[in-house]
Amino acid sequence: MPKIFVILIFLSILLNSCITFPVVSHTEGASTLPGRNAKLSLGEYAREIFLSSRLGIYKGNFLGIDSGISFYYSLPSSDFFCYSVYPDLKISFFQNDKSKFGTGLGISFLSLYYTPISQINSQQNLYYVLPMYMESEITEWFSFILNFRFFVPIICSEVVDQTPYNKSFITMNAGVSFFNLVTIQGYMLASPSSENIFPVPGIQLTYQVNF
Repeated sequence: MPKIFVILIFLSILLNSCITFPVVSHTEGASTLPGRNAKLSLGEYAREIFLSSRLGIYKGNFLGIDSGISFYYSLPSSDFFCYSVYPDLKISFFQNDKSKFGTGLGISFLSLYYTPISQINSQQNLYYVLPMYMESEITEWFSFILNFRFFVPIICSEVVDQTPYNKSFITMNAGVSFFNLVTIQGYMLASPSSENIFPVPGIQLTYQVNF
């Protein structure tokens, strides 16, 4: 089974290798990890490979809190490269219900490089991130997840032309999770100046460690 997952990941990377824009968020469920539990996720969107870890801080019948950090790394090409780091805190509600809602606060650092063809040399941007998580458990082994993240610039480096990353923008992630282990998902970025508003497929593998 693990061999199939590895093949799917690299096949998806190969099929999406022509897409060159930063992916700065992945699909995250609204459910909170129980306290003293940890989760490690590995997946990819387009040219991006991400690694995410989360730690449960508190979970009650209604309210749950956990924290995490994610790292995104693009496969370098002749005209594009980026990486991003995103630590966050998530607060979830309706923990015992099949449909859950969550929000929180994060800080995202994005380092982006383009060739002079697009008149951009490099960008290093810092954002506040205001997320919204929604999750609905259809069965015990199947759930639907929808995320929105609002990126508000704190510091943006000056660039020659306008890009969607030196101003406020929104990302949307939607996916279906099987057994809380495999998530098949899609990604979209929306900004007034963006030319890359289209869905991008991705695969995420999750492993949870109990302490």
